[in-house]
Parts: sequence; C-alpha cells; structure tokens
Amino acid sequence: MSGVGIGVGLAAASLALGAAAAAELDRLRRRRVLLRRLGGRPPAPKRAPVQAPAGLRALGTNLLPRDPGRRTREAAELARAGFGEPVHLVLLYGLRGAAALAGLVLPLSVGVAGGALATGHLAAAWLLAAAGYLAPGLLPGILARRRAARIDAELPDVLDMVLVGLEAGLGLGAALDRAGRELARVTPVLAAELGRFGREVRAGAPRAEALARLRDRNGHPGLSAVVGVMEQSIAWGTDLAASLRLHAEALREERRHRAQARAARTPVLLTFPLVLFVLPALLIVIVGPAVLQLARRFGGGG
Repeated sequence: MSGVGIGVGLAAASLALGAAAAAELDRLRRRRVLLRRLGGRPPAPKRAPVQAPAGLRALGTNLLPRDPGRRTREAAELARAGFGEPVHLVLLYGLRGAAALAGLVLPLSVGVAGGALATGHLAAAWLLAAAGYLAPGLLPGILARRRAARIDAELPDVLDMVLVGLEAGLGLGAALDRAGRELARVTPVLAAELGRFGREVRAGAPRAEALARLRDRNGHPGLSAVVGVMEQSIAWGTDLAASLRLHAEALREERRHRAQARAARTPVLLTFPLVLFVLPALLIVIVGPAVLQLARRFGGGG
C-alpha cells in the first residue's frame, strides 16, 4: 500500500508540475506573439489639438444646457465615446444647431424657389429641424458602445504588455507608459488612454489621482476593475504582477463566455429570416411543381 501511495503521489506531483509548465509555456507563447505583432511598427502619430470653427463654437456655446448636472452627464458620455476635451461638448451642440438650421432652411428654400410656399414645406422644415437637432445627440451613445467593445478586446493584450514591463523591473507608471507607447498601433484606444495617464503623471499629478481619472473618464467595468487592482496594490503593497496576470486570465475567460453566449443566440436570431425568406423559397421549389401539375390536370379535365 505504501508503494502504491508513493506512486500515486509522484503521479499527482508530475501532473501538477506538467500543468504549471504548460501554463507558463502558454504565457510565454502569448508574450512572444504580442511582441512579434509589435515588431517593426512605427510609433503612432500624435493627435493634433481640436481646432473648432469660430461660428460653430459660438453656436454651440449659446446652445449649451444651463443645468450643470446635465452638462456633466453629457460630457461624461462624450468622454466614454473617446471625446474627453471640454471643447467637444461645445462642438456637439454646435453640430446639433447647425443641423437644425440646415433642416429648417432647406425645405423653405425649395418652396421659395418653386414659387409657392405650401403648408407641406413648413411641416417638412419643422420635422427636419427637429431631426437635425436630435440625431447628433444619439452619436455619443453609439460611439461609446463601440469604444467599450474595443476596450474589451484590447485590455488582455495591454495587461500582458504591462506584465512584461513589471517583470522586467519597471515600476507601475513606467510599465503603463511603455505599454501605451509600444501598443499604439495594436490597441489604439487603450494606448491613447495610457498615454494621457503618463502625461498627467509627468505633469506632476499623483499616480493615484491619475488612475482615478483614467477610471472615471472611461466608465468601463473591466478597466475599472484593473484600476482597482492597481490602486489596491499601491495602497497595500501586494504583488501587482500576479494580480494582473490572474485578472488578464479572468478577462479572457469572460470574453470567451461572451463569445459562446453570442454563438448560442445565433439559432434564435436565424429563426426569423429562415421563416420569412428561406422557408417560402423551399416551399415554392418543393410544392410548386406538384401544384402546377395538379392545376394542369384539373384544368385539362374540366
């Protein structure tokens, strides 16, 4: 019995060591793939500051809501869409005003050019003006959802690059800054955010405050969780590399589950087009010849 127990113990230890070695090899493979994707890529060009037309800026300034809470909410939504500068909210309202004026003027101009300004022209003018004012307000939400999806896809790769820097001996700020510079072409959204974080730290902002602003202006659950891990590591001195490695694995697992959920919904989503388009065509092909033969037979017999 003792020999069997020793054999079982050795087998279990061998399996555990094999699993650990496989996990380490997989981590190194992912790192090599990531570094290979980065090889030979030029740095991303710096974004030029926004130059707003004076007329559009003045129109947007006059149309800004007077309620500070509403302005804060709309500015936060624009920041989640990737437009975090104060001038972007002014430009949004300027665009809404310009679109409303264009929708108002166009039908009236058509009516005046035709020689008769009818009631239909006035109704079309009001409808187009309302649509022109409301439609640009939908863009921040759409762009924010697209940007959140891109952050979901980019976050594990960014964490891998930060881990490379931490394990190479860099501090957290230097690792984040290096990851932002190296991944500018591969993960542009998070690279821009990390670049902004690095500029804030170099300008003298405390690292904890810069991390908090990084979390608040994006409002992304996964990124907020990563920032929380970093803040906890700064506060308590825990092993940041191990925590980020576990978090990256959890993010990949969550992304895999979301992909499986989308794949499971595919048959349900295909039901409507199958019933509406494919099934009638199949019925025509299968039943159509029999119906035509019956029509000829009964028609000829009559």
